[in-house]
Order: sequence, then C-alpha cells, then structure tokens
Amino acid sequence: MTIRRAATLLVSGMTLAGVARAQVRERIPDAVSCARCTITSKALTTMRPPDDVVADRPQLVSTDHAGRYWMFFEQELPAVYDPTGTFLKSVGRKGSGPGEYQFPWPMARAGDSVVIFDAPNARATVVDSTLTPRRFIAIPWQVTHAVVVAWPTSVVASALTDQRAAAPEPLQLLSLAGAEARVTRAFGSRVAPPGGFPMFSAQHKAALSVGGRVWTAWTQGYDFAEWTSDGTLVRAFQRRPSWFLSEKPSGLGSPTRPPDSFLMGIERDANGLLWVFLRTPKETWKEGWPAMRPGQMEVSSRAIDYGKLYATTIEIIDPDAGRVVARQVIDRLIISAMPGRRVAFFSRDADELGRIDVMEFTLSGR
Repeated sequence: MTIRRAATLLVSGMTLAGVARAQVRERIPDAVSCARCTITSKALTTMRPPDDVVADRPQLVSTDHAGRYWMFFEQELPAVYDPTGTFLKSVGRKGSGPGEYQFPWPMARAGDSVVIFDAPNARATVVDSTLTPRRFIAIPWQVTHAVVVAWPTSVVASALTDQRAAAPEPLQLLSLAGAEARVTRAFGSRVAPPGGFPMFSAQHKAALSVGGRVWTAWTQGYDFAEWTSDGTLVRAFQRRPSWFLSEKPSGLGSPTRPPDSFLMGIERDANGLLWVFLRTPKETWKEGWPAMRPGQMEVSSRAIDYGKLYATTIEIIDPDAGRVVARQVIDRLIISAMPGRRVAFFSRDADELGRIDVMEFTLSGR
C-alpha cells in the first residue's frame, strides 16, 4: 500500500460532526491529579512473527481465555502462541471456503472460543478452544473492533452498516445467534466526513464496564463514553491535550509534518479507572521517513520506520472525578492494548528481524 492511498483512506477530509448535539460531554483537564502515582511495567513475553509472513509488523495482537496470544497480519492467517510466547500454529487456510480466511481481523472473545471477522469473505468464524472452526456467521459489513457483552446475542461492534449515510452511527449492537449477523441497534457519536471512506473516520475501540455496560473511544479523536448494554448513553467525556488535536483529519503526516495521534485501546480496571493507550508523535518522527527524491509524491508504507514515527502514551483517567490520575510516555511503538492492562509493542532487532514484546502495566501510589 502506498502512502498516497493510505492518506486517501485515512485522511480524505475526515472531520468530526456533532457528537450527538444534545449530549453534554465533560472535558477532562490536562493536569495530573495524583502527584505520587506512577505507572510501572513488567515484561511478560517476547514473540517472533512466523517465518512465512510477508509483512512482519502485525495489525493486531490479542488474547483468548486460555491466555494464548493471537497475532494478525495483513492478508495472512492468524498466528497463535502459547502464554510463554512460543509459536503454536497458524489457524486455517487462505481462501474463501469454510475455515479459510482472506483478511482475518479483528477478533473478539466469546467464552472459551473466539470470533474472527473476515471482511473480504463477509463472514465471522467461531473458533473453539481446540482451534477448530465450529460455526460460520454471514456478516456483510467490515467490523474493525468488537467486544462481547453477552454471547451470542449482545456484541458491541465498530462498523458501518450504512455506507451511504452522511453521518452514520459507528457503533452497532449485534446478535450473532443465527446464521446471519443482525443489528439490533445502531448508536454512538456520529462522524460525518465530507466524502469517501467513512469507515476509517468512524473506528472506535470498546471495553467492558460493569453491569453489562461498555466503554467506547474514538480512535481518531480523544472522546470516550459509557453506554448501557442496549446502547443508551450513560456519560461522555472528551480530552483535548495539545498532542492530540481532535475534529481534524488524522494520518501518518509527511516528511515535513508530524503524524497525528491515534487512540489504540481503552480498558476499565478493577478500581473503575480507565486506562487509555495512545500512539503519539515521537521526537524522531522526521527520521521515520525514507529519503525522497525531489517531486516524489509516493512512498511504500513498508519503507517507513514506524518505531521512529510514534511513541506510546498511557493515561489513567478517573471518570468519577473527571481527572487524569497518571500519565506516562514510553519510547516504543504500540500495536495493541489487551485485557489486563497488557500492551504489545513492535520493534526490530539489530538484524532487522521483527519482535513483539508484551508488557503488563500497573498503577502504584494511589
């Protein structure tokens, strides 16, 4: 994929339309409220991409209820690792038949099974704990993130079920109980790009709250909200730090402009605090771009050093107090945030081989 095409997909005049104009969103100030609080980390495991993948930087790293890691690459089969990081196997085959995948991504937990979405095949596959496909569900929309509230009748997904809508609602409450996915309700902050590819400006992350509630956050704007299990708004917040501008296009930037920030994940911990994981511009962002000839307008995305473009920022937010509890910037490239305050980071060794390091984060001093 070229950067010109990526810019068309990700930038393309995307702006945030009214966030349900009647809703009041509390703005959380930048000041950190807990001076003695610190975010500490513990290394859990290191994994290597399978030898046969073309692009070794994964699109997503996730976990199942057995503690296994699942790694997803562009147009590759899901790769499964045990909790120690040892590669077990790639799941399925490439293709369009049952048990086959074209672009598997994303994944959601469903009890001790997982649900793998595959937009090119217009299908979701339920894979059991033995890594065997057990059920196939027709789903005609591209899902970019999903979390199971109650399986199989209540799945909150980030998808656009109406590509023609000027201001589509980007969140859906799905039932996957039958042979075809069914939308029981569409909800969420309306995103209205002036034209083209609304899917990319409407992506949200989701995480379970309590009592069947769900937290969701917009990936291209630092807005987040809590919803009931039927999609009714409970409360909504916004952050407007100088390093994460909202209501504007988001993209990789250019050799002369820093990349924009992206929200990569959100999680509620046992104390009711929200952990927000973000990809933010790094001081070395200019070094992330390859040398370009005068007048050159395109560059392969694989020629970009994303580890020099981005750092990772973690913020812990107390939604009851409406304050940032703690913040930490980490000099690493986040790929995914996973349950248990775990983060998968990508880097390259001196021999240019890719590696994925999983770390667990905790809050101390509160």
